[in-house]
Amino acid sequence: MEARAFLPLVDLRMLRDRILVGGVAAQVLWGVGVNGVFFFTALYLQQVLGFSPVEAGAVFLPLAGALLVCTPFAERAARILGAHRSIAAGLALVAGGLLLVAGTGADASYADLQPGLLLIGVGSALTTPLTVRSIADVPSTRTGMASGLVSAAREISGVFGVVLVGIVLTRTERDALADGVAPHTAFLDGYDTGLRLAAGCVLLGAVVSVVALRRPGRHRRGAA
Repeated sequence: MEARAFLPLVDLRMLRDRILVGGVAAQVLWGVGVNGVFFFTALYLQQVLGFSPVEAGAVFLPLAGALLVCTPFAERAARILGAHRSIAAGLALVAGGLLLVAGTGADASYADLQPGLLLIGVGSALTTPLTVRSIADVPSTRTGMASGLVSAAREISGVFGVVLVGIVLTRTERDALADGVAPHTAFLDGYDTGLRLAAGCVLLGAVVSVVALRRPGRHRRGAA
């Protein structure tokens, strides 16, 4: 339908742009990993660690602070390292943070959770040039359309993340319960498995960024 429409919502010819497609893919993989995890981390904090809703919310404040403080430096990092490298580094940090959180276990304290969550915040800040980088080579008449495509991918990825991590978590939890594992332990098994899957998705996004977001013909250090 879009290919035959007089004024399509998305010009399918844009999908020939390697950088745009790579940027959308990296955005989706980041969103699948991070958004899915945040939803279930709130349950982990309350159901496994016994935090109150207010305490569970407070756990994420340092992450938000790291994101706020580090975002202004993201563009500078992109200029120095090249956007494809700095974005990939950010995604790798997010993946590492997810793995750290996955290893905290059933007796974790507030302090135990912070190293992983801070890595997620810092890494996510480094990915903020992703939208600009994705549409850098799109013709000016199509930048609004391309920007909308990246934004839509970001929103949709959150839904996919909750569904994907949720399926893995619930299936792992169900199997553990069938083996006679205690409910809290079964949930934790599913949660850890979901986080590791999420980390794998984000790490794949880092690989995609290195390969797809590099501009051709740029070999000097710092080229995007």
